[in-house]
Amino acid sequence: MLVWGAVAAIGALAGSRTPEDAQSAQSAPPVERDPASDLYGLAAGEELTADGIVDATGSVRVPDCPVSVLSLDAQASATQAGSPVPITTTIRNQGRSACLLSLDRAGLTVTTGDLLVFDSSRCEDGAADPTRLLLDPGAEWTGPVSWDGTVHDSGCGAASSGAAAEPGTYRASIILGQRTSGASSGGADAAQSTGTAGPGAQGQRETSGAGPEASVVFELLPAPAPVESAQS
Repeated sequence: MLVWGAVAAIGALAGSRTPEDAQSAQSAPPVERDPASDLYGLAAGEELTADGIVDATGSVRVPDCPVSVLSLDAQASATQAGSPVPITTTIRNQGRSACLLSLDRAGLTVTTGDLLVFDSSRCEDGAADPTRLLLDPGAEWTGPVSWDGTVHDSGCGAASSGAAAEPGTYRASIILGQRTSGASSGGADAAQSTGTAGPGAQGQRETSGAGPEASVVFELLPAPAPVESAQS
């Protein structure tokens, strides 16, 4: 009895298990890693909340917005050729946490047929918009992005001589995380959007590492004919 009691006491302290317990432990499914850990860059001990990332001390930091949780919409109306074209852009946070988005991550391209007439990603760094947005989960921001209505050398160089874009059909595309280099052939956009850009137009843009994109087709209209005064 004394020997059994000692063994029983040791077994209780050691947390003895039956063979069935061991088999159950071996067949338990592995703990899955929360995809948000990689998406938002969570460190050990951090938790994702609607307000941001909370660390072990209770401090909250707001992460940058992963482009995969953002949605885009773009709207534009017919405009007279030679005038700036406002493109109304809406960005929505579809993620689980508040996040920060710098508008310089958004690129604008304008094409007509297979010709590129403007590409903001080829502009000098100083031309980028440094505005930062704080987007709560489900929140959206709407604001204008503008194209000046002219054709630019190399997508965003100096405006070409007599560079007002000619009347025709154009496509504006807003891309988050855009990176542009070189030129490519027209493709589907060229078949859907045709027109004449004017002097200095370059080839269609090529993107890599791009996030969500929204496009809108609009018309540049001819200037109205001058009204002749009635002769007496």
